Amino acid sequence: MMKLALATAILTATVSIAHAGDPGGVWQSEKDADGDWIDLAIEPCGDTLCGKIANVYGGNPKVVGITIIKGMTQVSDTAWSDGRIFAVDENKWYDSKMELLSPNHLKISGCIAYGLLCEAQTLIRQE
Repeated sequence: MMKLALATAILTATVSIAHAGDPGGVWQSEKDADGDWIDLAIEPCGDTLCGKIANVYGGNPKVVGITIIKGMTQVSDTAWSDGRIFAVDENKWYDSKMELLSPNHLKISGCIAYGLLCEAQTLIRQE
């Protein structure tokens, strides 16, 4: 029993370390006012990070595959900025930044007024 508990602890620590500082993967957004949400796949795009809608739950399935995050440049071990985020419902791009709060929580902000006014969501890692 003790060996199983130790093996589980080591595996959990290894998975957490593997994701530390790496926002790559699939993330679940917060639910909107209608109870809909998306899965967002974040991956490298050259020297920056991009994000595409990987799946839609309750919303318009036609948006799957659309790039909604582009140009995220790493500025620290857990932060990226100088990106852009696309608001599908508004058909508009906004300045954006993101911060890895923990291995499984990613805060993504869309901003106006040179980053002075921002709205944020905290996404949960799915993969």
